[in-house]
Amino acid sequence: MYEARREFFSALEDKISSAEILLNKPDELKIKLNEVKLSLESDWTSIFSTLNEFPLNESEKTFLKSLIERLHLLEKRVTGKLEFFDDFQKYIQVSLEK
Repeated sequence: MYEARREFFSALEDKISSAEILLNKPDELKIKLNEVKLSLESDWTSIFSTLNEFPLNESEKTFLKSLIERLHLLEKRVTGKLEFFDDFQKYIQVSLEK
């Protein structure tokens, strides 16, 4: 079980790292974030179901906290960019209507 978790954590970390690099490539970023989401949906359930029998060790907890923080920062960056573009789009639309 520990090996499966290590592989899952490693794969998730790779996907998040790839997503962080793609902030300036929205189409590719969207694909990468979808991969992260699908990975979490498909793999985390089986890992979560084993936590009573095989609890996370301190290293795994630290690693997961780091991943959560990175996902949160990535979400903030993406949301900030989208809000900027939405606001800019509205501004342009108002300009066109004048």
